[in-house]
Amino acid sequence: MSILFKNCKLLLRRSADPAAAPEYNVLDGYLGVSGKTIDYIGAARPEKNYDEEKDMGGNLLMPGLANAHGHAAMTLVRGVGSDLNLQDWLFGKITPIEDRMTPEDVVYGTQYAILEMLAGGTTVYADMYSFPIECAHAAAEAGIKANIPRPMICFDPEMEAEDCDRIQETPSYFRAIDGQGEGRVLADFCMHSEYLTTEKTVKRYAEMCQEFGARMQVHLSETKKEHEECIARHGLTPMAYFEKLGVLENPTYAAHCVCVTEEDLDIAAKHHVTVVHNPTQVGQRLRAHPSGAGEGHPGGAGHRRLRLQQQPQHVGGDAPGGHPAQGTYRRSDRGDPGAGAGHGDAQRLPGHGKTR
Repeated sequence: MSILFKNCKLLLRRSADPAAAPEYNVLDGYLGVSGKTIDYIGAARPEKNYDEEKDMGGNLLMPGLANAHGHAAMTLVRGVGSDLNLQDWLFGKITPIEDRMTPEDVVYGTQYAILEMLAGGTTVYADMYSFPIECAHAAAEAGIKANIPRPMICFDPEMEAEDCDRIQETPSYFRAIDGQGEGRVLADFCMHSEYLTTEKTVKRYAEMCQEFGARMQVHLSETKKEHEECIARHGLTPMAYFEKLGVLENPTYAAHCVCVTEEDLDIAAKHHVTVVHNPTQVGQRLRAHPSGAGEGHPGGAGHRRLRLQQQPQHVGGDAPGGHPAQGTYRRSDRGDPGAGAGHGDAQRLPGHGKTR
């Protein structure tokens, strides 16, 4: 099967070097696809004949967007407790509902989220939720790309890592998920956060991730409360804590990084941590609790420094349960609303740092 897209505007990166500045050109022309391969891009019509032609009506044709952090099935709890701070929302409202969810519930919620993401141009997402094998099946069936882990959680500080069910079961979950959908669905490792894990389990889980050559997802410094409580427990920020225990030796994408220090940014740069901003979710919390300044948001200065260091950054939609829209990029023309709101300045993140 082959198809030729004609009469379209093609968004093309100026340099094929991934280390180069992300600058783009728009080309009026044609794009040809044969099977799974783009085999033609050009201003002139190709000589080759294609099975099908699609007139794009002068619209933009661009690579799919990526949602680098989220909890897809939380479409089922959309709007619940959206005026609460994170801790009250998560433990007071969301956890009691999630405790009653069945695998079928989670599949329906995931399918709903996938429909919304595809409709908005998102073609790959990173998930973090319960019943990951069922979530992987849903992603594979839909034809979307996905990175899906089984989150590691442990509440007992006395428990040895080898006694933790989540760690024991990780290899079987990983093998059941990885490579589904003709390779579109990949398995990740994931520890929920510092406050929902223990030092023993974090260390062993990080070692296991290295053994599998996998990627690591983690919530990191999402709120000032989380950040400060970690320092009180360990004498370290969450970023420094995870570095100490070997987590950052793995390819890591750290969701939020809302309350981070200059030293944290140095650690992130040292280990090439991908910082995943979640602007819609942070903005929702700021609007609900403006006096908390996002419960510790570093603002545009931190984002600008990451850019100057050519530090990997990405955007996520986080939990649709916390705000009324799944669209990761729906309002991202504003950049990170938390960056401005935390300082009372909407200009903290310059225009060239926003996704339009």
